[in-house]
Amino acid sequence: MKQLIICGAGGGLTYFVYLSLAKIYYIEIWIGPVTVLGLMTLAFAFLKIHGIPFLLYIMLVIEFSQKVQKRYWMRM
Repeated sequence: MKQLIICGAGGGLTYFVYLSLAKIYYIEIWIGPVTVLGLMTLAFAFLKIHGIPFLLYIMLVIEFSQKVQKRYWMRM
């Protein structure tokens, strides 16, 4: 059910971007944003990396990059 909701919302957003850009611009302009949004929708709905959903994986990568990488140990 979760995957269906994600695909519906992402597909709707992608279709809205297509309709907005296709009326004014040629295919070279609207194909990029529509493709990126479509692939991101599919990744969030179906992709798992090491058994972790894609959204959680992205959040873990951001957390890892923000934390201090080097630790200093002091004897007390």
